[in-house]
Amino acid sequence: MKANFQIIFGEFNCIIFFPPFRTLNGVEYGPLLSAHDCFELGRQSYNVGDHHHANLWLGQAMRRAEEEEEEEGRATVDRADVLEYMAFSAYITVRWNNG
Repeated sequence: MKANFQIIFGEFNCIIFFPPFRTLNGVEYGPLLSAHDCFELGRQSYNVGDHHHANLWLGQAMRRAEEEEEEEGRATVDRADVLEYMAFSAYITVRWNNG
């Protein structure tokens, strides 16, 4: 599965590849993103009004936070913060889709 999305912040044009896995189709791409990394991408997507990608990144942040807690004993992001952004983003998405 290959997918990406583009975020444009003023003069900066950043292409982020999703899903944030270390290996894709047998090719090593670098370090795995932390829960905090995924949260920040979700938060920035939220801030620019891209709620579809915000939901994707925030969901990944939740999954990574759970993995980090199991593997390392603590997550790099507070899941309550992730849930707060997820809730607002879901609300806006539903509100937008319902008119």
